Amino acid sequence: MKIAHTADWHLGKIIFQTKLLQEQTLLLEDFCRSLEEQQPDVLIIAGDVYDRSVPPSEAVELLDQTLNRIVMDLAIPVLMISGNHDSPERIHFGSSFMRQMGLHVRGKLDGFDHPVTFEDAFGPVDFFLLPYADPAEVKMLLKDESLHTHQAAYEKLIERIKAHQTPGRRTVLITHAFIAGGTESESERPLSVGGSSVVEAGLFKDFTFTALGHLHRPQDIISQKIHYSGSLMKYSFSEALHTKSYSLIELTPDTVTIQKIPLKTKRDLRIIKGHFEEILEKGRTDTNNEDFILAIIEGEKAILNPIEKLRSVYPNIMKIEREAFAYNRNSKLTVKERESKTDMELFQAFFEQVNPENTVFTPEMKTVVDDIFSTLYKEDDHS
Repeated sequence: MKIAHTADWHLGKIIFQTKLLQEQTLLLEDFCRSLEEQQPDVLIIAGDVYDRSVPPSEAVELLDQTLNRIVMDLAIPVLMISGNHDSPERIHFGSSFMRQMGLHVRGKLDGFDHPVTFEDAFGPVDFFLLPYADPAEVKMLLKDESLHTHQAAYEKLIERIKAHQTPGRRTVLITHAFIAGGTESESERPLSVGGSSVVEAGLFKDFTFTALGHLHRPQDIISQKIHYSGSLMKYSFSEALHTKSYSLIELTPDTVTIQKIPLKTKRDLRIIKGHFEEILEKGRTDTNNEDFILAIIEGEKAILNPIEKLRSVYPNIMKIEREAFAYNRNSKLTVKERESKTDMELFQAFFEQVNPENTVFTPEMKTVVDDIFSTLYKEDDHS
């Protein structure tokens, strides 16, 4: 069986006040053309269809047009679940009659343990659609007050699914979760505080294939049998070096093989770096100057209205950063480590970062800052 696997469309996404719906429309047109060429037996959309629970009407219309083309015009059945960005009720609406047309949608957990079955030359394949499962919802559904983490919730959900598996039959699980070992990007919304959102990959060992949504980088977890397709396009500058794609899975009784089909937007999301005049000069001859740009400016020279000047050569520039202030996207410093530092230590680190190397944070400066902190603390105590 040939399965197209995608996730995290985030229709209606806005980055730095820039609406991406036009880019998403063009990308989905290319995606549909690719599906027409590849002719998969089924398409999986593993959650985060929209970027927020109440999407703009244009995003709803785009999804409607896209699904209509795939299901009706291309005659490719679709299996779609909700993610943590979606409203389960909105995604689930109309699912009972849409399945007759080949659109199988599960926004809510109801019926998650009953498979949708398709057949190929080797026999039937059962697809279990398990939408994003918040532990609080699972607790109410299963009437089990002990479920406080995603791991505990998934253990119970998978147990229910296994009770409906047919021995010897290939099974595919579709779900939206953060599986241990996955690599995150900046654009994913955390599922919970701390580590309670992590689900161990061992839970999925008894499925022929697990199609995942949530993480935006295409990746396997342990083996190709547990796979994130990644998002269709770049949604943060931490993804600037990603190659976006959807996954084409060949499923036989004995093997799982994955081919990544690349997708490219009209405007890329990329980072450029250099001295201000160098960036400005390169922009005048850059053939891709309409890309969405983060410019990191080197040097300490003051610049008047830099973003307006850069916009003359890069009209879709989204953000500029001075190198001294630039956020280190590969930093290993954890939130816990940052929280362990005192206010004075954080201020001194900031002072040393934004000043030239030969500028020393002197004891006199420390005394002045300490006095300011003391005053602020007193005002806070009396507020």
